[in-house]
Amino acid sequence: MSLWEAIVLGAVQGLGEFLPVSSSGHLILFQRMFELKQDLLLFDILLHCATLLAICIVMRKEIISLISHPFQKSVGYIVLSVIPTVIIALIFECYFESLISGLLLPVCFAITGVLLVAQWMQKTSKKEGFSVLNKGKAIACGLVQGIAVLPGISRSGATVSTLCLMGVNREEAVRFSFLMSIPVIIGSVLLEGLKMQGNIGVTPACLIAGCVSAFVFGFASLRFMLNVFTKKGQLPFAVYMFAVSLLSIFIG
Repeated sequence: MSLWEAIVLGAVQGLGEFLPVSSSGHLILFQRMFELKQDLLLFDILLHCATLLAICIVMRKEIISLISHPFQKSVGYIVLSVIPTVIIALIFECYFESLISGLLLPVCFAITGVLLVAQWMQKTSKKEGFSVLNKGKAIACGLVQGIAVLPGISRSGATVSTLCLMGVNREEAVRFSFLMSIPVIIGSVLLEGLKMQGNIGVTPACLIAGCVSAFVFGFASLRFMLNVFTKKGQLPFAVYMFAVSLLSIFIG
C-alpha cells in the first residue's frame, strides 16, 4: 500500500462512516480497485478507531449527558437498539461470512439507494426531541443496524431512514443514529481485535496517514450530517448509491 492509497482509504472510511453511503462497502470497492491483497484487518480497525474519536469529539455534549444521567430514556433506547444489532451481526459473522466479504455489494448499494429514496418521499414528524421515539422503534432501528453489517448497506442511511419512516424527526433521527453507533463501533473494534494475528499489513507511515485522514474526513462528514443533512434532502445520495451499485458490478 502506498501513502496516497492509505490517505484515500482513510478518507473513504471517514466519509462513509457518517454519510449515508456505506464505509465498509466503499472500502472493499477501493481495495479492489487498488488491488490490495494483504491482510488489512489492523488497518481497518484503526481507521474505525479514528472515526470513533471523531464522533466522541463532535457529539461530546450528548455523550457526557448520557453518561451523567444513565437512567434517562435515551440510554435505554440505545441499549435496546444494540441488542438486536449484536445478535444479527454475530449470525452473519458465524454463518454468512461470504456476505460480509462483499458478495452482494451491488445489491446492497442499491438497497441503500432505495431506503434513501423512501426517506426522501416520507414527511417526517415535526416534533422535537426523542418524544416520538419508543422501545419498539429503537428495537426496529437496532434490527436494521444489524443488517447493515452487510457491506454496501449504509448503517447511518439505513437507521436514519428507518427512524424517519416511523415518524421520528430527521434531526433527532440523525443524532440517535450516531449515538447508537458508538457501542456498536466499540464492539466491532474489540471483536475484530480478537481475530487479529499480529500482522500489520502496512507500514507505520501508511497507518498514521490513514488514521489522520479518517479522523479529519470523519469529523467533517459528521458535522455535515448534523448541520446540513438534517435540513436538506438526501436524494443526491440516493442517486449516487444507484450509480455506485452499477459501478461495483464491473469491479470484481
